[in-house]
Amino acid sequence: GWLIDDLDDGGLQFDNALAGVAVLHLYEKTQNPDYLKAVQRSADWAMPRRIVTNWNYNSFSVYLLAEAYRVTGDLRYLESAQEKALLGVLPGQLKAGPQTGRWADPHNARPAYHYIMIRGLAALAKVTPQEHPDRKQLIDALKLALQARNPDFKKGILNTDSTIEALTLIQMDRDGL
Repeated sequence: GWLIDDLDDGGLQFDNALAGVAVLHLYEKTQNPDYLKAVQRSADWAMPRRIVTNWNYNSFSVYLLAEAYRVTGDLRYLESAQEKALLGVLPGQLKAGPQTGRWADPHNARPAYHYIMIRGLAALAKVTPQEHPDRKQLIDALKLALQARNPDFKKGILNTDSTIEALTLIQMDRDGL
């Protein structure tokens, strides 16, 4: 019933995920069931969205779905987040060469988008069970991504919101990751 439609370019994944995660945090503080229902509607909307060529758009849905799984325990959210990460975020990451750990396209190689993707992958890694067969691939991708951008901190922090949020997620669960 949305008046606005991104015509499947993936742009609404950004808005939906950030609003959904904000309401999720509100639910965690208030325990208001209406907020949880809103989060579930947001996650339910994200699940069938097609994977798009913009890696960071997909990572927004990964972030929302991983967080929705963390709060609800609904395995559909975890499975969807894993699929979106494995097919819509990780394939764009360079695994060798001088730009190892960055994303292949110039747009997503920029620091602002890089940490948006780290945030999504970190949220997913945090909730992926230790024995899950894709966990190692997630952790390896996170390590490469962090190594690729850690030297940037000498110049300052770009996109502080997603950068600090991504690093906080990792720091809070450093024993588990």
